[in-house]
Amino acid sequence: MKAFQIVFLTTIALASMGNALLAGTGWNDSFQETLAGTTRLRVRSTGDEGKTLADINDAKEISAMLSHIRLNEEDEGKYATTIMCCGDTTFEFYSNDKLIATFEFFPGLALRWLNGKWGSDVFLTGESATFLVEWLAEHGVSGPKEKVEQARQEAIKYEANRQRWLDAKPESLRPFKEKGIGVEYPAEVKPMQTALAKEYPDKRQQILALLAWFGSGAGPWSGFPAYEEYAEQMLLLYSTEDIIEVLQKTQLTEAQTEGAARLLGGWTFSQKRPADLAKVPETIKQQLLAHSMKSDDKDKKGRAVHAFSPSENSVKPAQ
Repeated sequence: MKAFQIVFLTTIALASMGNALLAGTGWNDSFQETLAGTTRLRVRSTGDEGKTLADINDAKEISAMLSHIRLNEEDEGKYATTIMCCGDTTFEFYSNDKLIATFEFFPGLALRWLNGKWGSDVFLTGESATFLVEWLAEHGVSGPKEKVEQARQEAIKYEANRQRWLDAKPESLRPFKEKGIGVEYPAEVKPMQTALAKEYPDKRQQILALLAWFGSGAGPWSGFPAYEEYAEQMLLLYSTEDIIEVLQKTQLTEAQTEGAARLLGGWTFSQKRPADLAKVPETIKQQLLAHSMKSDDKDKKGRAVHAFSPSENSVKPAQ
């Protein structure tokens, strides 16, 4: 499955894939047999009173389109799947004036046969998914293609962010898998700290390495990928006093400055150490505030103002 399909699964909230049920046998046959003899295809927006987006009355054109549609009866496609939302576009197939089948389309991904012969949603092959998106665009229905392209761009961005995060990860921590890429904390955090201490016996270097790692995330201080929590959890193994000392005695890199601002200005720090922001010297706060205000992220800037601005009361940021 392509990366953009994985992102799209997330976007539409894939709820379950029962890998015990091999349900794929016969999907293609039932699809083609049911739609043989179709004389009209209405494409509409999904919903009880969907708007007509395209209306095809050429039986040969419909037959040619259907000949390109194949359902994935192999690999991950053979498992029963439920997608917890409605499809983006609906196909109504008619034989003369009789409605013979209705399908919802999840762009670039799957079909759902409403009141039909399948017991689940069914993945299209990659080639068929691409064909169907392009076919719709050629008939004036551009929404599905736009969604697939958006998902593809999001996948590219996600992978770039993830790779930057992995590249910034201290060498000693790379054998450990993170939530979203492997196991979950807190079981792994202390062994990770032990490994880091072997790589960097000096506590100051440990903190700097973690600040650089925490400052190499996707960008947001809230709503970030779950795997980024590890760096924050490890930083919180050190006292606020130790962290402040490092900030005072070091010319920080951009990533380390971002990591420090993110740590001290974040929700977790405000909850776990609500009184400790008062320990941070004003010079450090002003440095972190100036750094944060360069961002285009309004949430980040708001959190930084709450945490570091002398004119603000000690208001806890929203989660």
